[in-house]
Amino acid sequence: MNKKRVNLIVSLIIGGLLFFGVLNYYGLGSLGEIYKNINLIYLAPYLFLTMFVFFINAWRLQIVLGAYKEKASFWALLRQNIAGWAVSAVTPSAKIGGEPLKVYMLKKENNIGWRNGSSAVLMDKFIELFGSLFFGLLGLLVLFLVPGMSIVIKSIVAVVMLISFSVLAVVYYMTVRGKGPFTNLFTLLRFYRISRFKKLKGMVKDIEKKMAIFFIHHKKEFFLGFIGYVLYGCATYWEFKFLLMMFGIDLGFFELIIVVVVWGIVNLVPVPVGLGFHEVTQSGLFEVMQGSGSTGLAFTLLVRLRTLFFIILGFSIISHFTGGEVLKKYGKEDLDKKSKKSVGRKIPKDST
Repeated sequence: MNKKRVNLIVSLIIGGLLFFGVLNYYGLGSLGEIYKNINLIYLAPYLFLTMFVFFINAWRLQIVLGAYKEKASFWALLRQNIAGWAVSAVTPSAKIGGEPLKVYMLKKENNIGWRNGSSAVLMDKFIELFGSLFFGLLGLLVLFLVPGMSIVIKSIVAVVMLISFSVLAVVYYMTVRGKGPFTNLFTLLRFYRISRFKKLKGMVKDIEKKMAIFFIHHKKEFFLGFIGYVLYGCATYWEFKFLLMMFGIDLGFFELIIVVVVWGIVNLVPVPVGLGFHEVTQSGLFEVMQGSGSTGLAFTLLVRLRTLFFIILGFSIISHFTGGEVLKKYGKEDLDKKSKKSVGRKIPKDST
């Protein structure tokens, strides 16, 4: 059993224990009472916003691709975004597990080269992390203004923000200075000893150069991408707002910002779909803010239903995509065989 599989199993066990522990603590009876009183009038705007966030992400990647003079249809990018999100959700990879799939689909569906595709996806992820840091800093400010919030929670958020900011600052500085953050990481981790990674070194260097060009010469696209992420953050805020209003809970601006930011931070935990960790953090938050941890648990479980729907949709897209690729491959092989037979077949003489 390889290390990745062991890590996945261990993370699922820990997450599962936390999940069932919280569920047992609050009891199914309390959840039933909450769900029984749900007001479905807020369901329509909630469902609209759950889809709208994927539209925004597809638009942001389209902007980044435009800087590389690459074109891809919006609907193709939307499909690829949902598929990549689904893979990231089920892998313990801090929301980056689906990026290689996006690059592959860009190549196969939109004929965008590996280097431009990889550069664009990496830049899109950098903008996303930069935007997350912006909202994280806003959330940290809010945390220190809210009375009664545990100093432990404040410290954890502050440390995460500091580490995130440091990593992004180092990547930006090294990239624009031509120092190669990823090639240096390859050297530090001694990937050069692995023949497969050794072959990729030239490609990684080229991707770093393309990223540097984007940072230096495409500030407009970077700004538009950042605005796109701000729109994504606002849509997520209202998505959570409407979901909580279904429970009859109208959290204030500062309290809801904390819910959104803590949710985003927990998404970085290397556990598929943040299993168990979302339940613990949200029930704890609602215990402090509303005096009802069971409401936080009920809220989390409903968000999980949305997550499950998009995971199924994402893997359906992947299944359709891979099926199409297989048909293309074998269809081409059949054509090649037929053409070879026709070439090898003797042309009959004209009887006249």
